[in-house]
Amino acid sequence: MVNRLLLILLIFLMGCSSSAPVEHIWELTIKDDAVIGKSELETKQGDSITFEVTGNVNGSIHLHGYDIEIPFDANSTNFKKVQLNATGIFNLALHFEKVDDHDHDHDHDHESNDETEEKIVGRLRVNPN
Repeated sequence: MVNRLLLILLIFLMGCSSSAPVEHIWELTIKDDAVIGKSELETKQGDSITFEVTGNVNGSIHLHGYDIEIPFDANSTNFKKVQLNATGIFNLALHFEKVDDHDHDHDHDHESNDETEEKIVGRLRVNPN
């Protein structure tokens, strides 16, 4: 009788531990060089996430570890869906154009003004199932 109860309990716990994948939406609003709103999200392996990125500047969001780049233009919204297979903690970085507003009448040459900066603005935690 005890063995039967243990078997029923084990089957019940196995059924409860695995849940259906969840589809997350992470709205990221970029203002200048910062994210307004939620900067961290916790999920499970097998879930998916749709990034909804809106900004007042041009740039891109980069999800480290997944090597996903989501470009965005000022005053528009870009969407990117990602299947979350890898587990761990992944930084979310904002790449934006470096504003160089000092006087350029120096004795040295500037090869390019196309420099970008990276700023960590969030984290994604993907837990094992």
